[in-house]
Amino acid sequence: MYYLRQLTLISLMSLILMTLTFCNSRTGENGENKLEKLPVIAVKSTNQQGNAVISCDYSLIKDTIDMELSSLVSGFDAICLSNQDEALVTEGNLTVSENYIGIYSSRAGEYKLFSRKGDFITNISSRGPGAHEFVISIYDSYIDEAANRIYILPMRAGNILVFDLEGNIQGQIRLAYNAPKGRLVVNTSKKEVIIMALPFKDGIPSVIWKQDFDGNIIQEVPAAQYAVEPDFSNEVDRGLNTGYMDFSIFKWGAAADSLYHYDEDKNELNPVFTVRFPGEPLMHEYIELPGCYLVRMIPEGRPASYPLIYVDKNTLKGAFIRLNVDFLGGIRGSDWIDFRNGYYITNNYAYSLKEEIENKLKDQDVDANSRERLELINNSITEDSNNIFFIGRLKTAMSSPAIVDNDINIYLQEASPDKENISKDSDQASSSDEDRVYGLKTDDLKEIKIGYPEGDFKEYFRTNNLYKDWDSNDKKEVTVVLIIEKDGSASNVRAVTPSGVEKLDNEAIRLIQNMKFVPTVTLKGKPVRSRYFMPVYFPPQ
Repeated sequence: MYYLRQLTLISLMSLILMTLTFCNSRTGENGENKLEKLPVIAVKSTNQQGNAVISCDYSLIKDTIDMELSSLVSGFDAICLSNQDEALVTEGNLTVSENYIGIYSSRAGEYKLFSRKGDFITNISSRGPGAHEFVISIYDSYIDEAANRIYILPMRAGNILVFDLEGNIQGQIRLAYNAPKGRLVVNTSKKEVIIMALPFKDGIPSVIWKQDFDGNIIQEVPAAQYAVEPDFSNEVDRGLNTGYMDFSIFKWGAAADSLYHYDEDKNELNPVFTVRFPGEPLMHEYIELPGCYLVRMIPEGRPASYPLIYVDKNTLKGAFIRLNVDFLGGIRGSDWIDFRNGYYITNNYAYSLKEEIENKLKDQDVDANSRERLELINNSITEDSNNIFFIGRLKTAMSSPAIVDNDINIYLQEASPDKENISKDSDQASSSDEDRVYGLKTDDLKEIKIGYPEGDFKEYFRTNNLYKDWDSNDKKEVTVVLIIEKDGSASNVRAVTPSGVEKLDNEAIRLIQNMKFVPTVTLKGKPVRSRYFMPVYFPPQ
């Protein structure tokens, strides 16, 4: 069955809500039948501490199968973000709660807060030397709706920054140790926080510690056993997708490692899953879901994809998987998939998603309901569209997708009048191969050679910047998105990551508008249009 509910458009940025119910039948080689035929690729053993550990043998992985997202998640939201200038985002990590989404990245100059319908709420914090600002970037965050709090943990943190859901400052939590690339788990009612940090050799003494909001240590796990070389290419991760507090360290380069559970009561880290490679270990990271483990392989260079290994916790069977968004006809969406805090999450560039949707709509096998949803999203995307988030709540266990009955919510944003003419032009352009805008998705790189600024662009910024003498103690950065036209000119120039200072944002746009670029060309040398992101610094670098 299929239901449609449209809300009245009240404001220029009003939202269109489509709630649909999705029923799909799969038989034969799909669903659990396919998984049951997979080979066993892992063994379960007991270590010296008496804990069960599953070990995957990489050499036994022979198959690659398509897996439907609906076997992992219950319900699916496609959320088109507000496209007002201060709401524009690029890449970024998402923190999701029942009614809010926070997005932040290493390049972002602030933390952007949205509703779960894509409405922009506010920017929170900013890069700078202030008491409630962050110096390098934000590494983790937690939204506690019940307590009306957002906790933000900078990349090199001595404090957790605390705000309410309107973006107002609510103080700081002093950390017992400075946390390089830390992850946090906050218990507001107990006024306690658990920090998981990158354990550099000769660095902080603990890899995990629990403390109160005043900075007093309650318990800690010594770092020595888990210490890594002081290299910020390494990462700390925890998914919190099960009833366990998982912990792992991604190590850049060849290194063996494990996924751990932190036993808060016993204050112990216990290994639960690992991968054995026949030779030198390949770069990888771990994801734990309720019914399985996933291993994300990290190829070097600019990979076309990040292969996922699936290992069933009970049967120990597995394979490489391609995860299909069957709620939307089987598209794949972003190359980077995240599973965090009980949610499946992807952050999709609108123009890349549009290209994929248009290709999928050419497939005659797409069912009518999926086709209608795809067309709905596709028709809403213009060159001015903001990113689109896919979010689904994880099921408590793996289940057969043979009969699926899930709510699908599609939240669209209406373009504002000042961008109406541009949007119409963009729709016309997107329908023509001659005027196609290459979004620089990974697959694009197989067809084109990317354009770039002409001449010495650093000297250009130093010479032409009206604010070249900007205070170096208050550095600002503006990330600008543009289209490199076939003649090398810049069009559709916008600030996607503002600096927080309007005159600097406007100056960054002016500088880019007046620049010349070497055009993007096909492999045969034919000029084409392409999207390009460029940072502008104050003072110039």
